[in-house]
Amino acid sequence: MLFGFDIDGVLADFIGGLADILTDRLERPISTTQALSLLRYETAAGDERRIVKGFMDELYGKEVDFWKTLPVLPTMPELVTIHDYGNRQDRLIFITARPRVTHVQTLYWLEHSLGISNPTLIDDVRSKAGIVNGLDIGAYIDDRFFFCHEIARHTPAVSCLYNTSYNQVFNTGRWGIIRINNLEDYFEVV
Repeated sequence: MLFGFDIDGVLADFIGGLADILTDRLERPISTTQALSLLRYETAAGDERRIVKGFMDELYGKEVDFWKTLPVLPTMPELVTIHDYGNRQDRLIFITARPRVTHVQTLYWLEHSLGISNPTLIDDVRSKAGIVNGLDIGAYIDDRFFFCHEIARHTPAVSCLYNTSYNQVFNTGRWGIIRINNLEDYFEVV
């Protein structure tokens, strides 16, 4: 069976990495909660808004090392499990909304952070259901409810929502989405 993965929020700590960069750029401590708010421009005003928007434009507009240095979210046992599956018969597919310009950095991150050589990576994706169907992926995990909902409604794949502090408000059971607390459970559930 093929296992599908989102990267940011499931494997890579995008929000933590963003908080670190914004702490440097705004010259004050930024928590992950604050980074999430600033990312949505909810709390940014004046110079902060300009700095955050400028960084996000930079991040998505050209190749930057930010994508190569993101912290890893999975624990060591989870990484061993991912590595074992990933190096057997191309069983892992990575599907991300990261822009195409980050493709090389993302491949670098997958190899150097997770130890997966020559991964299958599909990036700059706005709709993941078509890819999951087209590749006959049996299970998919994401941290964003929108994508999990799309997978649950439009594919036969098992749709899993990686449990985070920012997706607690979503009722996953109603849609047949399985909430997953760690990646070892993801492989066991399926």
